[in-house]
Amino acid sequence: MVEVYNDASRDDIRAAFLATGQPYAPKVLESSLAGLDRWSQEWSGMRREACEATHVHHEQSADLLERRIACLDRKLRSLSAMVAVLRAADKDVVLHAVQSVDELPELAECEDRERLTRGDAPSMQKQPIIAAAEEKLAQAEAARLAVQYANAERLAGEALAVARSEGLARVEVQALTVLGRVAKNQGRIAVAEQSFTEAGLIAERVGADELRLTADGELGVVLGVLSQHHAEAERTLRHAEALLDRIGATPQERVRLRERLGMVLAQRGQTAEARDLLTLALGEAEALSGDGGTGLVSILNARGTVHDQRGESAAALADFGRALAICEAQLSPDHPDVAAILSNMAIIQLNGGQYGQARERFERALTIHRLVLGGDHPITGSTHMNLGTLLQQMEDYDGAAAQYEHALAVATKAGGSDADLADILYNLGAVYQLRGEYERALTPYRDALARSERVHGPDHAEVAYPLVGLGGALVELGKYAEGRELLERALAIRTRKDVAPVDLGELRFALARAVAPVDRDRAHALAIEARGDYSDAADADSVQRINTWLKGQLKRAP
Repeated sequence: MVEVYNDASRDDIRAAFLATGQPYAPKVLESSLAGLDRWSQEWSGMRREACEATHVHHEQSADLLERRIACLDRKLRSLSAMVAVLRAADKDVVLHAVQSVDELPELAECEDRERLTRGDAPSMQKQPIIAAAEEKLAQAEAARLAVQYANAERLAGEALAVARSEGLARVEVQALTVLGRVAKNQGRIAVAEQSFTEAGLIAERVGADELRLTADGELGVVLGVLSQHHAEAERTLRHAEALLDRIGATPQERVRLRERLGMVLAQRGQTAEARDLLTLALGEAEALSGDGGTGLVSILNARGTVHDQRGESAAALADFGRALAICEAQLSPDHPDVAAILSNMAIIQLNGGQYGQARERFERALTIHRLVLGGDHPITGSTHMNLGTLLQQMEDYDGAAAQYEHALAVATKAGGSDADLADILYNLGAVYQLRGEYERALTPYRDALARSERVHGPDHAEVAYPLVGLGGALVELGKYAEGRELLERALAIRTRKDVAPVDLGELRFALARAVAPVDRDRAHALAIEARGDYSDAADADSVQRINTWLKGQLKRAP
C-alpha cells in the first residue's frame, strides 16, 4: 500500500486538483482524499488480518491465505490505477473524482471463504498473464471513470485480446464488461448491449456467477433505461437477483441491483413497487456508509423521481433536498451535480405553482453552470430554457423571451438537434405572440414547424404545437386562409383517437376566427365547442372572450 498511496501521491493529487482552478476543487479534493484514506486503511487492515489468520492464529490454511492475498492484490491494482489518474487530474477528472473514488472495488469478497474457494485457482504459468491483463483492466476502468474513453477502450481491448488468445474466460468477461461500460457512457447503446450480453453468456458458461451478476446488472440498465425495452430489462434483472443468495452477494452488490431494478420498474409504470424497492436499497446503503455518503445520492434521486411520477411532490422534494445537502457537503455548493438537483427541485415546484422557490433554484443552477461550464455550454442553455418556461408561466414575457433567446443562441452555436431547437423556437414564438408581436412570432414558429416535421413526420402530435401557434398568429394578422390551412391540420391531429386532446379550446377558437369569413355557421359551432373546452378547464376569462366574439359576429350577421 505504501508504494501505491503515500504522502507523495497525496501531494501530487492535491496540486493537480487545485491547479484546475475549479471553484469546487478544494472540497472535492477533501472528499476524494478522505475516500482514498478509508479504502487504503480497510485494505491494509484486511491484508494484515489475512496474514495473522494463518501465521499467528493458525486458523487458516496456506492455500486460503494465498487466495485472499491474490484477491487483495487485484483490488490494489484498481487503487493504483485510480491514484495514477488523480495525480494527473484535469477538470474532467476533478468533476467526477468523488464518484470515481466511491466506485473503487469492494473488499468484502476478499474475506468471503466460500467465494474465494469457488473454482480452481489458475496455474502458476497463467498467473503473471492474468495479473498483467487485470492491470490493464484496472487502468481502463480508472480511465473510464475519468471520462478518458478512448484510452479506456484501448486498454480494455488489449486485455480482451490477451484473454481470448490465452483462453482466460474470466478475464474475457471482465474486459467485455469494461468495454460495455465505455460504450454505455458514450451513448453507443447497441455496442453496450452486445458487450454485456456476451459477457453474461461467457460467465454463465464457465460458472462465474459473480461476474454474470455484474454483466446482467449493467445489461438491465441499458435495456430498461436507455433502450426502453422494459419487460426484457426486468427479466434480466430478476435473473440477476436470483444469483444474489447463490454467490453470497456483498451488501453493496445487493444495493446496486435493487437500485437498478427499482429504476426499471419505475420506467414500466410499477411505481409503488419501485418506490418500495428503492426505499429498501436506501436503508441498506445507509447501513454501509451512514446517512451522508455520496452513494446515497443516486438512490435518493431515483426515489425522488418515482415520488414525482406518483404525484407525491412533498416526498419528492424531501428526497431531492437530502441529495442536495449531501452533494453540497461532499462536492461543494458550486458543483454541477448540485445544479442538476436544484433544477429537478425547481421543475417540481414550477409544476406545483411555487414560482418564487422555483425561480430561486433555477437562477442558482444557472449561476453554477455559467461559472463552471461557461455560457455556451448546452447544459447552460437548457437551464436558460427552464427559467424561460417559469417566467412565461409567471406572465413575465419579456424575461421569458430573453431566456429563450439565450437558449436559442447556445443551442445554435452548439449544433443542437432539430428536436431541441424546435422546442426552443416554439416557446420563443409563443412568447412573442403573447406580447402581441404576431409578425415577429412567424419566423420562429415556421422554423419550429419545419424542424418538428423533419423529426416526427407531418402528422405527429408534437407537430400540432407549432401548427397551432403559427396558425393562430396568422389569424391575428388577418391572414385567414393561410392560418385556416394550418389550423385544420392541427385539429385533425388533435382529435385523433391516439392523440391527447391538448389545448382544443385555443385551437378551435383560432380556427373559428379563421373560418368565419367563409363559413359563419361552422365558425359559430367551433366557437361554441371552444367555449365548452374552456368552461371545462374553469378558464372564465377565455369563456368571456369567446362570448364577446360571438356577440360581435351576431351584430355583423346579415
